[in-house]
Amino acid sequence: MSESRPVLAVSDLCVSYGKVEALHHVSIRIRPGEIVTVIGPNGAGKTTMLGAIMGLLPRSRGEVVFMGEDQPAAEVEEMVARGVNLVPEKRELFGEMSVEDNLLLGAFMRRRQGFGDERETMAMVYETFPRLKEGYAFGR
Repeated sequence: MSESRPVLAVSDLCVSYGKVEALHHVSIRIRPGEIVTVIGPNGAGKTTMLGAIMGLLPRSRGEVVFMGEDQPAAEVEEMVARGVNLVPEKRELFGEMSVEDNLLLGAFMRRRQGFGDERETMAMVYETFPRLKEGYAFGR
């Protein structure tokens, strides 16, 4: 195993919903090049853990360090800008929108940073995943 600095280090992470502590003292370290899978039954805290790392849920305790920088109160937009993303398990994120509109929504940060290359990027996506070009709305 590599001794390099972790890309993501989570230590003693706890998350509560009201008086109920749903996530108890979770720690995980992900080093460059590693592929990590979090598995468990429904209700085990997988989504809660990822939501707290992303800043979607407040932590009651714990530390999240991404690329060597502490994220004491992570903001979702900031985490996305730094390259951390969460893909929800539900298919219908924006079910009333087309596949293309959903994909373009994911490019908002690049557009905000002054890149106007979403059409070229979409062409690459469609070449890699030709079925997406059919334009079905998610969930249909």
